[in-house]
Amino acid sequence: MQLVKKIIACNSVAQVIPIFAPNIKPKPVNQLFSTFRPDLGTAMFGHSYAAPFIIDVADNDKDALSTKTNQDLTEEIRFRVLELRNRGVQLCRLQDLVFEQLTLSRLVVTEDFRILLPDFNNMEITMSPLPKAVYLLFLKHPEGILFKELHYYYEELLDIYKQISNRIIENNIVESIRDVTDPTKNSINEKCARIREAFLKKLNSIQADHYYITGKRGEPKKITLPRKLVDLQAL
Repeated sequence: MQLVKKIIACNSVAQVIPIFAPNIKPKPVNQLFSTFRPDLGTAMFGHSYAAPFIIDVADNDKDALSTKTNQDLTEEIRFRVLELRNRGVQLCRLQDLVFEQLTLSRLVVTEDFRILLPDFNNMEITMSPLPKAVYLLFLKHPEGILFKELHYYYEELLDIYKQISNRIIENNIVESIRDVTDPTKNSINEKCARIREAFLKKLNSIQADHYYITGKRGEPKKITLPRKLVDLQAL
């Protein structure tokens, strides 16, 4: 009965944990995020944020968790996630914690225009010809391209498409390419969405973000993958 009263008197998970695990001490959540993603610790919480607390093993008792079962640890994690959600931390931020270290693969465009990620078991990213042509155009321009200036790239995009398809371009395709380079139409956004989907089918959202075309409104859109990881064997 005394145990129940202690639990009821607690205002947070951080206060409940020591009742069951006295060797565990609280740790500010911004430090926990920094352990996984240094940028998130500062961006999400800063110095003025009243950080919630997460349990951490005391320095003098590194084996405190070794006696816990998987079920115990899973339940503690569930409590932590609920506490963070109640404090307004977005679910996508919590999902980021799953990935301790971001791993990226080289991106290779082969001579026959296949898009491969050799460091991910030679994974192939498949797209239909026009989205692929758009993707290769942006790969050729790591500095980025403003959507409103895409009409300057019409001939280049048409040439890339011809190389990919390796056949005579029909009038309807020519019109589709004109639409992609027309800033008054939504075609470029649609093609970028198809490109994004192609990577998200194979990669987690954090990894995929480095491979598809991104950018803020009014700024050049680009592929942020480090250039040293890009190998254009075609074009």
